[in-house]
Amino acid sequence: MGGVLFFVNNRDALLKSVVFDRGGNTDSGIVAVSSGNNQQPSTQPEGNWQDTLNKIVPGGGGTSNDTESMTGKLAQGIIARAPQLQSQDGAPLDEQSTQDAVNSILKDVPEGSIAIVHTLKELSISDDSSAQALKAYGYSLLKIFKLYSKNFEGIGYEITIVEKVVSTGDESELSKLPAIENLYKDMIYDLIALKVPKDVEKIHFNLVNGYEVAISSIRDMESVVSDPARGLVGISRYKAVSQIIQNNLINLDSLFTARGVVF
Repeated sequence: MGGVLFFVNNRDALLKSVVFDRGGNTDSGIVAVSSGNNQQPSTQPEGNWQDTLNKIVPGGGGTSNDTESMTGKLAQGIIARAPQLQSQDGAPLDEQSTQDAVNSILKDVPEGSIAIVHTLKELSISDDSSAQALKAYGYSLLKIFKLYSKNFEGIGYEITIVEKVVSTGDESELSKLPAIENLYKDMIYDLIALKVPKDVEKIHFNLVNGYEVAISSIRDMESVVSDPARGLVGISRYKAVSQIIQNNLINLDSLFTARGVVF
């Protein structure tokens, strides 16, 4: 299982058409992101864009179902290790009471949304959305992903690290997370510096801000032992933003196909 960089590796997932837009501001400063549920599935490419994404998935990567399963297990592990989060009536901890505790903690966590940290004005938007410009953008994006996938190999991946901490109680592993946050920060700077064709600006906008949410989620996950409730919130937000990032990459893949861009 990799980090949030690396979730597009499943053919079935690539057959889902997901369209994103900025949505609307809420009082919390969160922007709702459309899931595109009313869109019809589109034919996905057999070409090298998908193949290249597959190749940058460390350790075989993970599907959204893998992420769902892992974060669910992490939540159960956190509740089991944190008496302060369990029912005070002395009842034994079972599947339902665990889920009730999780739901209570996460009831105020927004779903399907990302916070706006960076604005469109920060991006270098080009009016040129020709096939050639889109192809150049795609190659530049993949170059960034490949670079940082190699950098992650020397540290480990955030969900795997947190899973180990929850299962073993070894807090020392958490010291690796700040380095991962810094890698994502550096990657965001590189993404902002890219020349972005106008027709993919919303996708790129969501990727940049999605990775910012990933950073704050990982920061919350650092507290999984000292403040289990905060750690659980971080895991939940991480799961949600992983899906958002995956869906944006799927949507980008669809756009390349529609424009006849082959890598």
